[in-house]
Amino acid sequence: MKNDSRLRKYVPSLLLLLLFEAVAVTLWLMKDNLFYLLNFSYIGGCLALGYFVDDEKSVNLFLGYAVAASRLKKQLDEQGVVVDEQHPLIVYIPTGVGGAPGGVAYGLKRVYKNAVHCFFAEPTLCPSVLLGFATNLYEAVNVHDFGIDGLTEADGLACASPSGFVTRIDSNLISGDFTIEDAKLYDFMRLLHKTEDVLIEPSSCAAFIGPAK
Repeated sequence: MKNDSRLRKYVPSLLLLLLFEAVAVTLWLMKDNLFYLLNFSYIGGCLALGYFVDDEKSVNLFLGYAVAASRLKKQLDEQGVVVDEQHPLIVYIPTGVGGAPGGVAYGLKRVYKNAVHCFFAEPTLCPSVLLGFATNLYEAVNVHDFGIDGLTEADGLACASPSGFVTRIDSNLISGDFTIEDAKLYDFMRLLHKTEDVLIEPSSCAAFIGPAK
């Protein structure tokens, strides 16, 4: 009986994991995109184990993203690419809630200071970080407040409200913020596949709007 009682306390966690795995597999098969399988499996596993990293407020996760800057510097140094104020590094980053791009931008500014200019790129129908910056309302702003439905094919960037933690830190570090229409995402995706034989998801293609401008 004692063993039954001990096992019973794990039932809710197991059911939660199974639920997320079912969603993960369903979306993976429906959309033919491994991202859904990995992402929802990760979330389900974290919730089942009682550990979940909040990508809107986690300092550790933010600093983890910032590590990308030192790795990029190492790659550029190895290739002999000079980065200084006369030869600035221009970076365009797809942006959803702001966690990853915010951390990467913060790291780059720490490494290169005024020799780097970071730009965020968001869906036209879900520009939450842009609105957070522009209004100084940060996480209190929502795209629906401006009559924007937030529906976009760039599902990885579909966040109606931004991270208050990130928008407060990065508001003076970012050089600009672009928006891109959904149709343009697919134009860039087709062009990349045709010219480089590389296939990426629509959300990632948001970064191409910067150089195109």
